[in-house]
Amino acid sequence: MMGMSTREHFSSGIDYGIEPPEDIKVLVCTANMGNAEPTFESLKEWIPFNGSIRNVMDAQNELDDDNAPAVAAKTATPSSVKQEERPASPNPTSSYDVIAIGMQEATWGNGDTKMLSQMLTKQLPSYKEVLNFQRGQMRLYVFVKSELSRLVYGVDINAENTGIGGVMWNKGGIIATLTLFRTRISFLTAHLQAHEGHDNYDRRNSSLKEILNGAKVGEGRSYKYDASVLSHYMFVMGDLNYRTVLPHDICMSTEDKEKHHEEHVRRTIEMVEEKKWDELYSCDELCMALANKECLIGFQTPPCNFNPTFKMERTEGYVYKDQRTPSYTDRILWKTAKGFEDNIETVAYHPCPRFITSDHKPIRGAFNLKPAMVYVNPRRSFKASSKNSSAMSRRDVFRRGKFGKSSVTIRLSDMKAQDLPAMDPNGKADPYVLLILNPKELYEKPRATARGFFKKVWPRSKTINFNRNPDWGEEALELVMDKKTPEELYGAMLLITVIDFDLASEDDLIGTIQINLAELLGPVVKKHSFHLKETLVKNGKERGTFECTLSISM
Repeated sequence: MMGMSTREHFSSGIDYGIEPPEDIKVLVCTANMGNAEPTFESLKEWIPFNGSIRNVMDAQNELDDDNAPAVAAKTATPSSVKQEERPASPNPTSSYDVIAIGMQEATWGNGDTKMLSQMLTKQLPSYKEVLNFQRGQMRLYVFVKSELSRLVYGVDINAENTGIGGVMWNKGGIIATLTLFRTRISFLTAHLQAHEGHDNYDRRNSSLKEILNGAKVGEGRSYKYDASVLSHYMFVMGDLNYRTVLPHDICMSTEDKEKHHEEHVRRTIEMVEEKKWDELYSCDELCMALANKECLIGFQTPPCNFNPTFKMERTEGYVYKDQRTPSYTDRILWKTAKGFEDNIETVAYHPCPRFITSDHKPIRGAFNLKPAMVYVNPRRSFKASSKNSSAMSRRDVFRRGKFGKSSVTIRLSDMKAQDLPAMDPNGKADPYVLLILNPKELYEKPRATARGFFKKVWPRSKTINFNRNPDWGEEALELVMDKKTPEELYGAMLLITVIDFDLASEDDLIGTIQINLAELLGPVVKKHSFHLKETLVKNGKERGTFECTLSISM
């Protein structure tokens, strides 16, 4: 069986009329289980009982205290766990709203699925399992506080194999998405190509692209966007298998390879023992890949101010095996929607050294997310849908609250693109531009819910054939929508999308630019315009640039 999933249908849980919290507290947990049955004691060291925030923060504080001498001289960065000011101790009963758990090499014999489910349910008694999916040896679970589970909707999941021939499921990824407090949150768990060497590094980068492309979820299934484009927040976790590569490794000749490997391992272990985290982190392949834009464009990861998580003896603490270079193979990354960059806070990021049943140490990260607010009619509250209820549909929410006949026109002119990828066998592309609103209910044109790009309900430019550097000249695109306040538009996006026309098959997405509508329309008095030039992105990779004059009028 290619995949296994157990989840309930949560579509009736739309949370209109319910005030969201200041922050959605999310815990992301990932572990390569080493194809071994975990002891319950090990599991408890990784998954906090009943989602206890104090449990996680105590572990973070323990790590910070251990690193205190090395950290004292550092300047904190926005994407790092804050070191200077330790937050007040959380309430003993406080817990995370959402817990996502990714596992790799999580099979070991008959009954493993049932056993894991029982262990997690026992450890999280006040949570409801929203999602449980298995693809080969990979697993993804999402738990939500029981009292919040009725508010979850839009749950979807998909998976993509990246093993041999794209068929073997020993490697690949699972993507899940859900909405809570009108905030679209997605999770990707992956197990990527193993072993050191540049070819394996390249394969890891390409596998992330394949997973994002192949495992579309939610409206991305019909609109062809990957989950990061349609999410307010997206997390990537897993055994990503990126390795430590010391600088001199690049210049090593083939004949010295075996001897050099031993020296490479020895020197890396020395750096670990001396807690040279900055120096070690600068030699991390994932850090290099992000800096060089070779994968996951727009994603961030906290620095690893702790021991590498691979490859270990199956015992407490950090006892490394000498046949592998100690590396940060187990990771967590995140990406936000445009304009949400300051709405996420990393409050914890650390390994779990007392987990003893695997040759990896699990990682967990705790995050505070600001909810995404889109328009809600305050005069009507939402009730779970039933035959006798008067529940508002998602479409009703956006169709109500109009400002009479007042409208806003978004206009794109002087449009051109550069360095688009070859999309056809002739090395060319046949691009056109499409404007799409997310959520689509903001657009009033009939049939705006039609599936696929080719339904011609969204504003669309002409196609320029056989051209990877198209210029649309005097053509302009206009999108008219009802006038709304920034508060009503908070969390809504304009997606400027460049697409390749195909005569004999479905059109192919080339790349997308995300525009935050609340920021775009917030300062409008009557009219303004500006020059826009940004990178097109698809599946975490750059796909050329698009520029235009973007005008707003009322």
